[in-house]
Parts: sequence; C-alpha cells; structure tokens
Amino acid sequence: MEVMGRVYLGLGIYDRAETLLERAVAVHQSERGETNEELAASLQSLARLYLTIGEPNAALPLAEEAFAAYEMVLGPNDPYIARSHQVLGRVYRELGEYDEAKKHLEESLAINERMLGPNHVQTAWALYTLGWQHRLLGEFDTAKALLERALPISERELGTDNPQFAHVLNDLGVVYSDLGEDSAARVHYQRALKIREKALGSDHIHVAVVLNNLGVLEYKIGNLEEARQYYKRTLVIEEKALGPESPGVASTLNNMGLLSQSSGEYAEALEYYERALAIREKALGPEHPRVAATLGNLGYLRRYVGDAAGARPLLERAVGIIEKATGDPYHPDLVSPVANLGYLSFYLGDYERARTHFERVLTILEEAYGEDHARSVWAAAGLADVLIRMGDYSTALSLLQRSEKIEPESRTLYRALAFLHHGQGNTVKADSLFGLWLEATAEEEGRESAAFAYSEACYHAILGNREQALQLLDVAMDRGYSDPFLIRDRDLQSLHGDPRFEMIVTEVKKRAGIADLVS
Repeated sequence: MEVMGRVYLGLGIYDRAETLLERAVAVHQSERGETNEELAASLQSLARLYLTIGEPNAALPLAEEAFAAYEMVLGPNDPYIARSHQVLGRVYRELGEYDEAKKHLEESLAINERMLGPNHVQTAWALYTLGWQHRLLGEFDTAKALLERALPISERELGTDNPQFAHVLNDLGVVYSDLGEDSAARVHYQRALKIREKALGSDHIHVAVVLNNLGVLEYKIGNLEEARQYYKRTLVIEEKALGPESPGVASTLNNMGLLSQSSGEYAEALEYYERALAIREKALGPEHPRVAATLGNLGYLRRYVGDAAGARPLLERAVGIIEKATGDPYHPDLVSPVANLGYLSFYLGDYERARTHFERVLTILEEAYGEDHARSVWAAAGLADVLIRMGDYSTALSLLQRSEKIEPESRTLYRALAFLHHGQGNTVKADSLFGLWLEATAEEEGRESAAFAYSEACYHAILGNREQALQLLDVAMDRGYSDPFLIRDRDLQSLHGDPRFEMIVTEVKKRAGIADLVS
C-alpha cells in the first residue's frame, strides 16, 4: 500500500495517495507496533503528501514520528535518517521556521556526504534542498553554489529526462533570476518544463510550478501578456490538482495581482491579493512569511492608490512577520515593505520616520549586494529626497554623488539632483539637471507621451509655475494619463487645493478604477 501510495503521490492523484498511505500507517501500527521501518516509511510518505498539498501543520507530527522511528531502528547516521532530516527541513521551511529547517538540511547533507560520498544522487538532493533554504534566507550566492554542485551529479546519476533532475534545473533557474541572470534562468526553466511535460503530462502540478516561474520571469522583464498566459495555465492546473483553497493557488493569485497592478487594473489586483491573503492565513497561519508577502503587496497597492490609512497596518504587520521568521532586522525580504513604509511616511510629510525607513532599506541592500550595486540607487534617491525636504542638503548630495558613480545617467538621479539644487537656490544648475531629466523621460517614454507631459507638469509645479503645471496636466490627461501616483506625488504639492487639480484627481481615480477604493 505504501508503495502504491507513493506512486499516486508522484502522479499527482492526491486523494487516492492519501487513502492508501493512511491505510498503510494504520496497518503497520496495528501489526508490528510503533517502531519499524515500514511504519516510518509510510509516515514519511504521508508527511510528504501533506507538504505537497500545502498542509505543513498536518505534515509536522508525521515527519517527527517517522524520524524518531527511523532513528530508533537505524541509528543517527543512516541515509534514511538523512532523508528524514530533509523532510523535516522542508516541513519547517513551509512553517516559516527557517533556522530550524536549515539545521535539519545541513545535517542531511553531512550524513549523505559521510555515508554515501560527495557524488551520490542522495548527496545531490541534499545539496539541492539546502541550496533552496539558503535562497529563502536571502543568501543567493551560497544557494547558487550549492545548486550548481547538485546539477551535474543529478544529471549524471539520474539522466537528462528525469523529473528529479528537472527539480534542480527549475530551482537553479529561480536563483539565477534572483541574481539578475535572466537569460540563464529562462534556459533552465524551459529545459525543466520540457522534461516535466514529457515525463508527467501537461496538467501535472510540477508542470504548473515551472509555468509559474516562467510567468514570474516574463513579468519581471516586462513581457506582461506572456506572463499572463503562463499564470492562467498555472491557475487552471493548480485549482484542479490542489483545490481552490490551496497555498499553491494563493501564490498564483498573488502573482496575478502583481500583473494586474502593473497593467493598471487596480481593483482586479486588490481582489486577487485579498483572495490570496485569505487562503494563506487559513492554510499557513497568520504569522507565515508568505502571508507577509501578500500583506506587503496589499499594503503597496493601498499606498499607491492613495489609501494611507489602509496601507500602514498591512505594511507594519508584514514587517513584523518577516522579522520574527528570519530573526534578522536587515533581511532582504524586508526591503519592499520597509521601503513602502518610507514612501508612505514621505507622502504624509513625516520625514523623520521616512528617513529611518529609507536608511534601513539602503543598509539592507548594501549588505546583500554590496555598496556599489545598482539596486541601491533607487533607495539612495528615496533617502536623498527625504533629506532634501528636511534641509540636509550636504548628506543628500553625498548620497546622490555616490549613486552617480554607480549609475551615471539615471533619470531618477537627474530629478533628485535637480530638486536638491533647486532647494539650495542654484537655479542654473537645477534647470540644467531638470533638462536632463526631461530629456531622459522623452527618450524613454516619447516626447508625445502622457508620461512626458506629466513630468513637465511636475517640473513647473516644483518651480511654482501653477498655470503651466495645470495646463500640462491637462495635456497629460488628453493623452490618456491614468496613473494614481498623481494623487500622492509630492512634486505636485503646490497644486493641492486648487479646484482644477482636484478635478484632475477625481478623473484619474475614475480612469484607474479606484474611485471606490479611496476617498
């Protein structure tokens, strides 16, 4: 029964697998007591099933019982104990207990290397699972090194058409994407997809995993329609295989929310996020890191459309969950929610709090990627914007000059430097930099675009030229402008209270479909 249960588990027929594995556990417990290898194997397979269908709380006691049974029979250094460590590590990972997960996965690797050697397929699998754990901890270079060690062993020992080999390909693709190596990520994803479709069929849940990752990659590089198609295929497979309330479905809904948000479909994005949040809280508990991810996305969306009161508690809760899960106040997963709290505080004029948030974000990025990495530029610009509003021009200038060396022709930096010199009264320098900012905008967006007219309006609003600013906003609206960023853009602060500007705000809310979301 246990063997057939594992077969059905591999085929994705989870209800049949659950029935067989539960029966196997009951039979072994009644026939031979509570400490034998057959019982341990059945318990462990049942734990793996619950992991697969997104029920880690149900998996944990089974995995712990299997581990204890194996250890009693086999001792602490048997390869079966290494496998039990791996299952426990994966369970704790899904429960958000990353340090506990890492401890079990490191022990699994140590046992396999000691008992089976560095080139055994089980050692490769231990390298793979530990590598993925380092990825979740934000240690991307370590993750890459471990997965790259696992890949050639898996290929040699399993063959190039084996679904287990596809696991390593897929997850190495994720790490390449994390590190910005998008071409390598796509090659690995497509190779994994081809293997899984051939071996498992086009509707298997493991096929959905790769489809989702391809969707994430296409979304990341701006191919939104391609991403949408991948996500739709993923959702159909997951809802059929896992049920509509599974954590896997929640992940895809979360991704579809991001896509809808990027496409300007804000009300639809909100629906996706809220459905994903409800599923994750029910399935994983309110303190799980994946709950934090959805809270962060909801908080961002609420902030973006101008709902400050709705955004803050969501973002603060996300930060608290991540801090608790990682034990690290400077973990890379904190970048997004803390930055959003910074932008929110900036929008509300609470510059001291905004400064604290942006300083923290900049520290996280510099620790994770190095002081000279391009990822730190936007955070430096955000912090500089705050410092300029506070009148700390020297610190702001130092930040921006350092960022200029990293990204010398950045549109973001042109604008920030122009605003700084404007604040200091250096009119000639400010006008020159504003000109570079507008030229960069024209080159990127087109001189006849709504975005360019909007940028010109911001320029005149900063200078206090109210009439020119309002006229250019009318031009932007005529060209189809609909971005709710206008509602909270501090560059347009001088226009607040003008009835003509408030009419534009009302129209933008209507166009963006958020009239009912914010007051």
